[in-house]
Amino acid sequence: MGVSLGREKFNLRVNFNYQGRARNAPVAAGASIEPGTYDWFAKRGFVDILGEYQLTRRIAFYFNMRNVADTPEDRHAIGPSTPEHAQFRSRESAGSLWTFGLKGRF
Repeated sequence: MGVSLGREKFNLRVNFNYQGRARNAPVAAGASIEPGTYDWFAKRGFVDILGEYQLTRRIAFYFNMRNVADTPEDRHAIGPSTPEHAQFRSRESAGSLWTFGLKGRF
């Protein structure tokens, strides 16, 4: 989902992506892990901003900023009797990726 604004010299887009909680692979049962325990991805939302500004007829400045708020990806291991305080498994934060540049037509 997103919004965009375009004019003769520039364009701007803001995209929002929401991913709900999703079940991943089962966790191997062991001494303290009961059967029926699964790895879960937590819900998350992230924002991308893209734009371009026409400097001259042939040269434009552009930018692409992905995951602007640096939203992390949390994983949980949830089994039939896993208490809530023991469900958190890991957090992965890849950071926000920003790209800026010039492009030209010759």
